[in-house]
Amino acid sequence: MTHRSFTRLAAAGLLAAALTACSSPADRALAPATTDGYDTDPTGFIAAVETSPTIESSCGADVDWDDPPVIDQVVAVGYVQTVWMVGERGGNELVWVCDYLPEEEAPVTAEPMANTGTDQPVGNDYVQRVGNVLGRADIGVPDGAVTAEYAVGDYVVTYPLDDDVRFLRLHAAEDSTTEDQPFVMGTVTFLDADGTDVTPESPEIPDIIHGVPRDRDNGAEVQAED
Repeated sequence: MTHRSFTRLAAAGLLAAALTACSSPADRALAPATTDGYDTDPTGFIAAVETSPTIESSCGADVDWDDPPVIDQVVAVGYVQTVWMVGERGGNELVWVCDYLPEEEAPVTAEPMANTGTDQPVGNDYVQRVGNVLGRADIGVPDGAVTAEYAVGDYVVTYPLDDDVRFLRLHAAEDSTTEDQPFVMGTVTFLDADGTDVTPESPEIPDIIHGVPRDRDNGAEVQAED
């Protein structure tokens, strides 16, 4: 199983429930607006990225893993900490993603990556189509990228990257006024060591991603037809 492999999530009922519970437009988008009280520039963040974290986490505690999972990476940007828990379920790799607000032990959102994005490197069209609906988008990091800059509204998050950083979760900045796209996402730019833009183009979102049926309008998982 390679780092770029991904699980075929067969339990569509469980995933649909997770999507409904964790991805509703009424949920908190974990926007940069929650930065009051922090000793950082409120419009700029240098992400703290850990690829061999020593922390313990309850992320994915309710998942029926084949064996105990491991924390793949932890990324904190000041207003939220995101944990990627990786293991196997049913013989396939499963990546479970949790967001934590500072000082809170319980995750504000917790869902399989299949609900909120992909482990593959994708461009900003994909980010917009998924994140404008869900308030967040998970994407893979392209080969050769050493820095990512995510500009969302008046905020800029800079992510130092290395070869062990597998994923990024990008959050919405504020609520939109449109009902079908209730969140506003920003734009991510990946740069290599020479400062060259290596942001990938967005592929067309297929009807089925990793064995899970998707809504072509936003990439979100939908119930499979009988």
